[in-house]
Amino acid sequence: MHLLRQLVSSIRSRPKAHLAVAFIAVSNHLSVVALAATPGVLGMSPARAVCGPDASCSAQGETVRNPNVSLPAGAQQCEDSGPAAACSHEAYPSNTAAGIPSSPAGQGLCAPADGKLLPSTSASCSDTALPEVAPARSGASQQAPVVAPSVPVASLGAPLPTRLTLTASAETMATTRPVVLTATASATVTGSDLAIEIFDQTTGVLIAACGQGSQCSIAYAAKSGTHEFAAFVTPPATTMPNSSTALPSNHVNVGWLASGIKTVCHRHGDLLD
Repeated sequence: MHLLRQLVSSIRSRPKAHLAVAFIAVSNHLSVVALAATPGVLGMSPARAVCGPDASCSAQGETVRNPNVSLPAGAQQCEDSGPAAACSHEAYPSNTAAGIPSSPAGQGLCAPADGKLLPSTSASCSDTALPEVAPARSGASQQAPVVAPSVPVASLGAPLPTRLTLTASAETMATTRPVVLTATASATVTGSDLAIEIFDQTTGVLIAACGQGSQCSIAYAAKSGTHEFAAFVTPPATTMPNSSTALPSNHVNVGWLASGIKTVCHRHGDLLD
């Protein structure tokens, strides 16, 4: 009876032993597969740290690098990035690089003005003028007396501009895309010795000159950076005048964005760009 119990006990214990061995084998096999499949993921992850209750940390091993991922030749690793991530700052044209002026789309060149030696530009002009500013009213409504001129009105000539504004069709543009700059005066410069001129103050370059009309427009395309523009009603000139000899406008800033992203993959020994 005692021998029979030992035999039954032995038979019952064997499946458990085989099951345990099989489970360990399967578990080990899965572990090997998992480790073999993870280098591609671990290659881009920093070493983990184990922190105890006392806030003390210790590094848990070194970073595992993926042999299929590496820095491009001659490149430097990007700060605070993966071991195979490289970055660089390309030298784009600076703000001091002048843009390219052209006639605004659908507009022709401003016709030369008789008796004015104007710099040759691609500007367009028109007779659009600034609206008149209504005079400020006092508390009591009083009508100003009418004073007749002592000489014929025609001999007085046209009134000269007293106000000038500059506007831009956009504040930000993609690189080499044109923006339209428009200078509008309160009166025409036709028949006077003045011109409406627009300057790129960042580069000091004259980009538009109109010898007639009250509005002067130019399309301007730069490569990168922020450019500052100003307009003047001034005797024709190629250099920027000062406020003592010219009527200045407000200033306008336009920024051109030049950026790019380049990806390089290194796979199976081949460099893909």
